[in-house]
Amino acid sequence: MEEIVTALPRKLVVFVTHHHHDHVD
Repeated sequence: MEEIVTALPRKLVVFVTHHHHDHVD
């Protein structure tokens, strides 16, 4: 999974991470 995150743009990673965190919370 880390490989995919590294390949994806930082903006997308931040967006996905933020969205995921919101969902987890």
